[in-house]
Amino acid sequence: MPATKAHQSPKRSKAEICRKAQLSKIKQVHPSNSTRSSLPSAELSNISHLVGIGCAGIAKVFGAMNIAPPPKEDHFEETDKRILLPWINKFQNESIQAASYEAVDEKDGDPTMFTVIGDGMWQKCGFKSIHGMATVLLCATTQKVLDAERLSKKCLVCTGALNFKNENPDLYDEIIHNDDCESNYDGSS
Repeated sequence: MPATKAHQSPKRSKAEICRKAQLSKIKQVHPSNSTRSSLPSAELSNISHLVGIGCAGIAKVFGAMNIAPPPKEDHFEETDKRILLPWINKFQNESIQAASYEAVDEKDGDPTMFTVIGDGMWQKCGFKSIHGMATVLLCATTQKVLDAERLSKKCLVCTGALNFKNENPDLYDEIIHNDDCESNYDGSS
């Protein structure tokens, strides 16, 4: 009986393996995202945030290139909440935790021996800025971010709900009750 060769799978590049792993992770975060048609919109949302232009910037770029407009803003926000933000938070927490362990290891396991500094900024100069950022940095040979916090004096959903307060108090109460308020700072800018 002649010997048969075992079935050999073709070699795949690292990029192809990583791309397939990323796609499977996206499907794990949101299982209903199994259709191929919704993936380009999710990728477009991610790319627009990574380059810092958001939905409005993508719409301008598409208009300049005479291409049909991208998905509506609400789709971008939905993609952010379901896919992008959970991954950003996960990797941010892992990075901060790794930095703190690394800092403790540098000081021979004594967490009281290293120095940290805090720094912050506001979106605008003056006392009327609504959004800001605060960070805690490690002062060592390798500077690392140990914590970062976004500060906001105003929640857009709560502000928008004020339009309904007098005309439809039930709707106002429902919006305020169900809103995950973004306002987390009350004080001087």
